[in-house]
Amino acid sequence: LGWQVAIDFTATAPERGRLAVTLRDRDGNALTGAKVTAHFVRPTSAGSDSTVPLRETGSGRYEAELHLALPGQWDVVLTAAHDGASYQKTQRIFVPE
Repeated sequence: LGWQVAIDFTATAPERGRLAVTLRDRDGNALTGAKVTAHFVRPTSAGSDSTVPLRETGSGRYEAELHLALPGQWDVVLTAAHDGASYQKTQRIFVPE
């Protein structure tokens, strides 16, 4: 697809944060109107996984406020769908206590 995807997590409080994702096509143009979700998987233990939809905030940027069950490492499995195409990317984040 040639999509350019940037995932940014910012901690805002213990076990809380903001996830921001920027989507661009192969030419660097903003991908608007996509359906974007983030699935949070705890790599060290099972049972705390969650899925969060991201809302579009403009210019190919999608965001969600998060409250995760536990501090520590999480794998974010991002899924984006746009015009019949889909994309998936995984990135590890750290959520402070």
